[in-house]
Formats: sequence, structure tokens, C-alpha cells
Amino acid sequence: AVECHGFLTGWICAAAPDRRWDEVDGESFLHDILGEAVDAYRERIEAWSCDIREQLEDGQCGFVLPMPADSVPLAARLAAFREWCAGFLTGLGAGMSAGASLGEQGREFVTDLSRVTRVTVEGRETEEHEAALTETLEYVRTGVIWMYETLHEETIR
Repeated sequence: AVECHGFLTGWICAAAPDRRWDEVDGESFLHDILGEAVDAYRERIEAWSCDIREQLEDGQCGFVLPMPADSVPLAARLAAFREWCAGFLTGLGAGMSAGASLGEQGREFVTDLSRVTRVTVEGRETEEHEAALTETLEYVRTGVIWMYETLHEETIR
């Protein structure tokens, strides 16, 4: 589910407002994640798409990443975060039109997200690991908002 949410978020950040997730690449990717169940989840995916767009457009930084509760072990939360980031990167790539540019900051953000997809926790989970995850989640959350606003500056003003 988090990978699907990440994909939709990336797609919404990159795609023109009149493009829908179920066009060509979006539909294909969601079939890769959900298989034939994509049709059963179509209504939920539509609702997520509306929620994500509203959160990104609210101007109050209301966008939230759908992460497991803090009571879930750190390794499981980190795995969900990696999946979300991988989905976001795929959605961003699928939604970008040919010749579109992210600019230097956008490319740096994409590189950072790519690194997140490879992060693991070695050894015992510590408070430092918790703090690093919290800090990275906030960096990604605000980076996604920035990415959306940058790529849609003409349509949201």
C-alpha cells in the first residue's frame, strides 16, 4: 500500500493536472504492484489521488507520508519508507513529460530518495536511528511539497 501511495504522489508531482494515474504507465505500474486486484482497489486509488493532491495544494504543508505507527519496529517502518520512496521515484518518472527538467535541486532530491531506498539498520535499533528516521521523513515530506510546488508553479498560483 505504501508503494502505491508513493507512486501516486510521484505521479501527481510530475504529471500535468489533466493527466490521470490510470493512463498508460500508471496503470501498468499499479498492475505490477497489485496484480489483477488493481480493479478492486480502483476506488481507493482514486480517493488517495484526490487526498494527495488536496494535501499538496493546501498551502499549509499538510502532506503526510503514510508510515506505520511508532510502535511498529524501526526496521519495519524503514522498510515501508523505502517502499514509499521507490514508488515515488517510479511515479515521478512515469509522470514526467518528455523534455521536462527537475532542475539541480530536484535532481539532488531524487538522488537523496534513491539513497533512502538502500538504507538499512545495522545492529540494535537505537534512539539515534529513530531520530535519523524522523529527520529523514520530514526532509522527504517537505521535499515532496517543494517538488510539487516547483513543477506546478504555473497551475497553483
